[in-house]
Amino acid sequence: MIVARFATVDGLREVPTSSTGEGWAVPGGITLTGAELARRDRLRFAADRDAYTAAHLLVRACAADLLGVPVARVRLEQHCPRCGAAGHGRPSIAGEPGVFVSLSHTRGYVAAVAATAPCGIDVQTVAASIPRTAITGRERRWLDAQPDPLPAFTRLWVRKEALVKAGVADEPGAIEVLGASGPAERHGRFDVEEWAAPGSAKGSPAALGCVVSAPDRS
Repeated sequence: MIVARFATVDGLREVPTSSTGEGWAVPGGITLTGAELARRDRLRFAADRDAYTAAHLLVRACAADLLGVPVARVRLEQHCPRCGAAGHGRPSIAGEPGVFVSLSHTRGYVAAVAATAPCGIDVQTVAASIPRTAITGRERRWLDAQPDPLPAFTRLWVRKEALVKAGVADEPGAIEVLGASGPAERHGRFDVEEWAAPGSAKGSPAALGCVVSAPDRS
């Protein structure tokens, strides 16, 4: 089973947020943890703080829908496998080892997923440049042939980030996500589903996203 959602920050907001996370169009009873609030408040711009809040509330709502419980009963934890600290790193749901969650936020957009198998999600506004270390040689050649390489690169990048969050690799640049004719719809055992925000007047998407999920073997 999987519950995945992409949204705009404004689409989730009912009224300006308070320090506890209230005032968002997500079922009531949710509050951010002290560690989440501290991390959010270190962000310089209000738009980034709002996106952080929205994503962390949305992942709780996805997990609650998956579990069939009130969202107030969902407790989000984060643990960093590199430094061992809590409060950042890969998210999980306390007391639910069989539930996998992932979240993402960029300015104006958020995404979250909860599933009963490994999963990952990412959302990004269209990239302003293409870092060479982020792509393989084959991906570079494909991008060079695209009429609009920045949205094309973003389609690759959100796949890479989602797969990293699902545990496929530690670095996005180590993952090749190009299929026979374009960005892949499957990577190993992971299904890949792309999302695009409504386009601008020129037809380019305002943001792109991707959710990846492994088969449920329960």
